[in-house]
Amino acid sequence: MRKRKLQHILGCRDEKDFAALTGGKLSGLLKENAALVEKDMEDQMKAPGQRFHLVTTVSFGDGSRRQVDMQGCRGEREGEKDLVFVFVTAVNEELPVYEKDHITGFPGMRQFLADSEKLVKEGGRPEKYALLFFDIVHFKFFNVTYGIPEGDAFLRQIGNCLKEVFPGHFISRFDVDHFMVLADSAGVEDKIGEAHSRILALRPSAKVDCKAGIYQLGRWGADPNLAVTRVKIACDSIHDSGDHFMAYYTEALDRKVELKDYVSRHMDEAVEKGYIKAYYQPIVRTVSGALCGMEALARWEDPKRGFLQPADFISALEESRQIHKLDLEIIRQVCENFSRCMAEGRPVVPVSVNLSRLDFLQCDIFQEVENRVLEYNVPRDMIHIEITERLLNAMDARIRQGLQRFRKAGYEIWMDDFGSGYSSLNLLKGYFFDVLKIDMAFLGSSSEGARKIISSIISMDKSIGTRSLAEGVETREQFEFLKNRGCEKVQGFFFGKPMPYEESLDHCMREGLKVETRAWKAYYDAIGMVNFQTDETLTLLEYDGHRIRYLFANSAYIDMIHQVGGPGSYGSGASYE
Repeated sequence: MRKRKLQHILGCRDEKDFAALTGGKLSGLLKENAALVEKDMEDQMKAPGQRFHLVTTVSFGDGSRRQVDMQGCRGEREGEKDLVFVFVTAVNEELPVYEKDHITGFPGMRQFLADSEKLVKEGGRPEKYALLFFDIVHFKFFNVTYGIPEGDAFLRQIGNCLKEVFPGHFISRFDVDHFMVLADSAGVEDKIGEAHSRILALRPSAKVDCKAGIYQLGRWGADPNLAVTRVKIACDSIHDSGDHFMAYYTEALDRKVELKDYVSRHMDEAVEKGYIKAYYQPIVRTVSGALCGMEALARWEDPKRGFLQPADFISALEESRQIHKLDLEIIRQVCENFSRCMAEGRPVVPVSVNLSRLDFLQCDIFQEVENRVLEYNVPRDMIHIEITERLLNAMDARIRQGLQRFRKAGYEIWMDDFGSGYSSLNLLKGYFFDVLKIDMAFLGSSSEGARKIISSIISMDKSIGTRSLAEGVETREQFEFLKNRGCEKVQGFFFGKPMPYEESLDHCMREGLKVETRAWKAYYDAIGMVNFQTDETLTLLEYDGHRIRYLFANSAYIDMIHQVGGPGSYGSGASYE
């Protein structure tokens, strides 16, 4: 049964097609990725639990190669020491269209849509119906934890819950962990609430969740086929919400859908015609008060849609697998700007650029970045690579290998949004980052508790040899607190919002920020490793052969000087002959 299911998933008509595609081995599916993927599986299964989870590309029976989630664990059958169980879920791909789902007994997707379309047309009252989409969140981890047979049994239990709550309705299991229901609109929220409660009560220890999207056929169109994508979008809009388990498809979501479609269709044109722009936000060294870097952020200036913020296009490009085009265009512009500024004798500072998880999967992102850096003769220490914790949580062999190549070549690696996920500290055990970026917003307040957390992160950074940068700094009070706690760099609206390079640089000059040269970077980086968080007297003095300049003095030092009758003011920038 398992083999027949896999044959269907891969688009094979029979066992002969399956054998021709795979040769009977996992490596036959992976083709050129086989060695890397199998090594990654082995490496992950060395950890406690002997499980693995990765994303890779496999071959399908129609000749295409598509991304899939692969999860599994090592088996312990007698005489089969190295047996590995693999569970495959197609990423952004539905299961093949069966006439009948062999696990739940529900009609397959094609049959469900055909029956639903016929019922709605014959009824003549589309407003009577609502299309519902149920997402069993975290089901993939259920399979890894309890095994596929238990997972199948759980799916049947969910199906039975839906049949009991929606008796006589059309129900289908659309793909691995998604169900669809064509329901009566009347009382639909109460029924979804009942289904939600029943599903969560099935296996409370499994920690799965259930979200539901609602698409009203009478309001948004009567064709169930067209409704499928939109009801999924309604469900996805609350995927990460802890407060809501159901959501309607709304006019606001409809505008987002239309904009996403526009973005996906016009990405290539936007790059070709220069609608994509790199904006730069200043990064300031706390101990010197100098401009020590910038972050390049993407903006889209569209002649028809106007000025688009990242929230308007990032997710659309990720979903359409085009995000690498955006990221590479921003990197190209950063390199071109560096080359132009050097030729004109204008100031330059290192620039950090953001990379997506998909960049590592859609192309050889290291080589693509290298090509642009070499074309414009940019020193590698002037380009910093920013990645998010989410990227590392979804690590596969290509991501790991890509980051290693960046580091070996001399690029700094920064972790963005450090602390926003539950596994931040675990990630630090296996990876070294040059900079951890702390988002002030994730702490949610300026309370004493939040300040203690920030102080602890900064202190930890110094103990492991990593530098810290706080972003989202909006007030003088926040800046002074971070400087006094030893945070090396800061970024936020207090110093400047993202702007085109020339505007951003001019703004910094008007604010009196000096530009930190490359020659001074290593010097200040070394100073930044000093832990300012001590009750002992501490001061940092800089002597240039003529004057002494106070870079930093803590309160204990200032109190001591006042007691002995020293100079009256101290702090960053204070100087004495």
